[in-house]
Amino acid sequence: DRDGCLSPAELNDLFDVCPRAVPWGGDVMHSVATNVKGWPTLPGFLAQWTLTTYLDTPRMLEYLAYFGYSERDSTGQSTAIRVTRPKHEDLATRTCTRSVLLCHVIGPQGAGKSSFLQGLLNRTVRDLRSLDFTNELSRYAINAVPTRSGSTGGSKYLLMHDFDVELRDALSDEDLDCDVIVLMYDASDPTSFNTIASLYLTYLSNRSPPASPPVLVCGAKSDRSEVVQNYPLSPAQFCNQHRLPPPVLVSCWDTIKPDVYTTLVSLATNPHKRYRSSDREFWTKAVVAGGVFALGAFLVYRIYRSQ
Repeated sequence: DRDGCLSPAELNDLFDVCPRAVPWGGDVMHSVATNVKGWPTLPGFLAQWTLTTYLDTPRMLEYLAYFGYSERDSTGQSTAIRVTRPKHEDLATRTCTRSVLLCHVIGPQGAGKSSFLQGLLNRTVRDLRSLDFTNELSRYAINAVPTRSGSTGGSKYLLMHDFDVELRDALSDEDLDCDVIVLMYDASDPTSFNTIASLYLTYLSNRSPPASPPVLVCGAKSDRSEVVQNYPLSPAQFCNQHRLPPPVLVSCWDTIKPDVYTTLVSLATNPHKRYRSSDREFWTKAVVAGGVFALGAFLVYRIYRSQ
């Protein structure tokens, strides 16, 4: 009906050629962009196929076959799929050719991670309550995010996946295998930051690229009164000490600020730039120290010649 969305009836008609019903459960409505009725928009529908490819590649290939992509003719499945080069090659060339970037959002339960994921879909907490989504939110969210000028241009799919962690929980290599990490704490809870600070020191501080992706510290629920964290350093001091970007305060209560998602895409596509400011400081000190050493050596040489 050209309204730019797919109603439940239209989805059923679309997948009528398949032996099985629609390949997605109800949580699809919470993972991609939808209209006010919860129906996926065209961008949301395309994003859901990307998410399905990430989570269940065999099922995606199966449904491509149902839709007529057969290896027996020129419309083979290979024409519907683009395989990008490995991430380590992007790191080596300092260019990002991949169109999908994976972001892991890690933090204690109740820190605001689910709302942060929904913010990627331009949904506020108020929107979620009006849609009655709050009791069945997905741990995944995916949407296209414009890239900043100076990168590869256009937009990238940002695929976010949230993890609940507690102070004594362990992070596996799989948990850290992504393009960018958000360490999220509740800015209104004085005990929240201690959890992510401990996780960073234990699992991330001693890693180097590509084993350690860029990290952004986010304080959620900034619409509430921010409190002093029960930690020896403030979040800003912690980030400065460990050469991380300054912490970002976010709130998804009634407004969404898309800048933070653009920042995540920028960090993911330019991981080699994350220590630029600290490297500049290091090299400045190194040059000054080298100049002082050279001047001292020259003076010693002049004194030696004069004697």
